[in-house]
Amino acid sequence: MISVDKTKSGISFEIYGFTDTKEKIIKDLIDYLKIEPNEEDFKFIKNKIKYKNIKEREYPDYFRYILNIFTQFMLKGRIIKNKYDIMNPEIKKIEFEDMKKYHSMFINNIKSLKFKIAGNIDINLVKSIHTYLKDNIKITQNNSTTRKLDSKLPKIINYYQKSNLTKELDNGILVYYTFDESYKDYMNIFGKCFLGIGSSILRLNFSNSYTPGALIQERSFMIFEQGRYKSVGEMEDDINKVLFEMINGTIKCENYEDIIESHKMKVNEKKEKTSDFLFNEFVTGKAVFNIPFDELVKRISHIFTEPNRITILLARSDLPNEEYKKLVEDRKKNAKYIINEQIKIIHTEEINYLNNTKI
Repeated sequence: MISVDKTKSGISFEIYGFTDTKEKIIKDLIDYLKIEPNEEDFKFIKNKIKYKNIKEREYPDYFRYILNIFTQFMLKGRIIKNKYDIMNPEIKKIEFEDMKKYHSMFINNIKSLKFKIAGNIDINLVKSIHTYLKDNIKITQNNSTTRKLDSKLPKIINYYQKSNLTKELDNGILVYYTFDESYKDYMNIFGKCFLGIGSSILRLNFSNSYTPGALIQERSFMIFEQGRYKSVGEMEDDINKVLFEMINGTIKCENYEDIIESHKMKVNEKKEKTSDFLFNEFVTGKAVFNIPFDELVKRISHIFTEPNRITILLARSDLPNEEYKKLVEDRKKNAKYIINEQIKIIHTEEINYLNNTKI
């Protein structure tokens, strides 16, 4: 069995099979990947994707809109062809010749390859597969100019913009933290705590106009809100206050034990249903753990106290320009990151800001 998954940095293949077939399966996979796609297969796959849960929308939902702006910011201002729905590319516009170009770009621009194998194997099998991979996959030098936040250096960048959605009168904010992959399990649990208690405090204690949400995705933690009775600056301050109180233990995760139990059940269910669970655990490095909330917070607190954070602050479309300018100037002068006030916030209205900095 072969499963394919798209990751943040590339594509992963998980292969399950008998020991005497593993080498053949892996070598065949490499051979097939190198073959240029044919038009008949392309049309079949295109139609399959095209009609799978695709919904055309005249106006995007607010989260997708602000996520699109965030993505454009991270791409140094490059305009995204698919204007609003970055999650579902417009498959119908892709032609067979385009696919051939994409295949060539993929197969000729592989920057790195990681190979892990477990099971009833011997050193000769590993050597044979390793040699085949090395001889048949061209690894190109990574000269990419794409900007990435250096995880070793804490930084906060606030990007300000007025919304172009004239039928949507809410302010919006997207807070994006990055973290090392080894903290993903801890952050999954912290994210559920934030959704369970942190978002409720934001909605009920700070403003009943908020629609808060949170998402853990690969190596990132996102918080999204929209509302119209507080400015985006006030919304950011409120988020920081709640995170600060969670990190310092003032806000407790009341249903923490239930969240931990749910996490364990999810992992155990996978273990019970999959005979290759131990292999998957070996490949991903995941393991069940059970620690108190205070200990969990200690382990992940540096993600917030020494952050790599991008914040998109989206002012409502009907906000007068004078008020918008005053908002930005006030934030530049007075905004503080209360979780760690030693970190200076970088403020910008340039969508291509990352193009003009060494960050």
